[in-house]
Amino acid sequence: MCFTEDPVACAAKTTQSLKSTREAVMSGSGVIDGGATRTLGSVTAIQSVMDLNHSKYGDHGITEVDVANKPTFGFGNSSQNQCISTAQLKIKANEKPGTLQIHALNQGQGPILISIDTLRKLKAVIDFSEDLMVLRALDDSKMIPLERSAAGHQLLPLTEDLMKHAMPCTRQVPSLRSFC
Repeated sequence: MCFTEDPVACAAKTTQSLKSTREAVMSGSGVIDGGATRTLGSVTAIQSVMDLNHSKYGDHGITEVDVANKPTFGFGNSSQNQCISTAQLKIKANEKPGTLQIHALNQGQGPILISIDTLRKLKAVIDFSEDLMVLRALDDSKMIPLERSAAGHQLLPLTEDLMKHAMPCTRQVPSLRSFC
């Protein structure tokens, strides 16, 4: 969407090389998805994260797989799919350990979708125009640059410390409510 009288301004071109969705999956990145109710990913995407973790750290990073927790998800094309399990993935932020719960779909090869539920728990503030995110529940004075995929998704690497590339802020980033 673009609002301007100059059509050239709306045809903004990017000079950086952007990852395809498949490349994002293979690189162990999750997609920030404010439309996903809970974090889920294809078995292929979860396996990619496990393989990368194993090659980097000698540990696949899955602490638990619950085969009884198999929620059904509805998608935008009116289809429904039931997960085959729910996995607990070890993650790090600011050198502190944590876990990310991922519901596993045994269909397709889609990316891990980082859900609105996860983003709420992390008290995420996202600047879509600048591809920046602050996870206020983890550190409200560090801003994380997000990579953008060729499809326009914002990507967050799940096989490294979430704050690895974070930039220090000049002050704490508040909730947007504090501006009103």
